[in-house]
Amino acid sequence: MGLRLSQADIFSTQLIIDGNGSTFPITETDNPSGPLWQIKKLWKDPMMDPFNASSVQIELNRKHKNYNMLEKNALSKDGVYALLMTQIVAQSIAMIVVEARRDVEDENEYFEIEDASDGSIMKVVDYWADIYGIDIRNDNIMEVFNKVFEGMKEQYNEN
Repeated sequence: MGLRLSQADIFSTQLIIDGNGSTFPITETDNPSGPLWQIKKLWKDPMMDPFNASSVQIELNRKHKNYNMLEKNALSKDGVYALLMTQIVAQSIAMIVVEARRDVEDENEYFEIEDASDGSIMKVVDYWADIYGIDIRNDNIMEVFNKVFEGMKEQYNEN
């Protein structure tokens, strides 16, 4: 049977990534032929749009055959859930960093992070760049993923 990720409105469910105040919007869907998870890019302008469920989401598929891996051991530090969710979030962060950069560069090749609105997607990208050592302008998606995944594993092992 497993553990439900949320009893409440799933659009308000958030995953705490690295301490108080840092959250990642999580939603769920029921698509028997769909992937276990996907990242939904809903923003129009990453320099202005807020980092919340209206702009970006990790969507988990309850009808996927491996969804139970996200439910079982959900509270266990050593469980499959922890590793799988770490990988999902790290991949999502990598995709967001690269896509947000592309979108901003399409508008202005010489953008300045300081021009981004507080709480915007690009401000969160800048925060990730600081904590994971990401070169926002030059790292490719694989480099971003590797840096984020290693950083998340270190943070997880410290707790």
